[in-house]
Amino acid sequence: MRGKDLIRVENLTKVYGKGEAAVEVLRGVTLTIQEGEFVAVMGPSGSGKSTFLTLLGLLEKPTGGRYYLKGQDTSRLNEDQLAAFRNRL
Repeated sequence: MRGKDLIRVENLTKVYGKGEAAVEVLRGVTLTIQEGEFVAVMGPSGSGKSTFLTLLGLLEKPTGGRYYLKGQDTSRLNEDQLAAFRNRL
């Protein structure tokens, strides 16, 4: 039996900088975590783990893709809406 989706990310991307200085930190990450699941984020240094967790914590916005937290598409929220959403969690 499938649980309820707690976190769902679809094609999540994060790029720092612009033009030739652009660094693609996350490229098309897709993941679903259901309520009650335990997940470990692992990888070598520089692979984007901290950036991914910062996005999941709503401390930064992704460059592209969608992030649904408890069914809410957080990718489209402005900074004030993100702060209010974090306070409700």
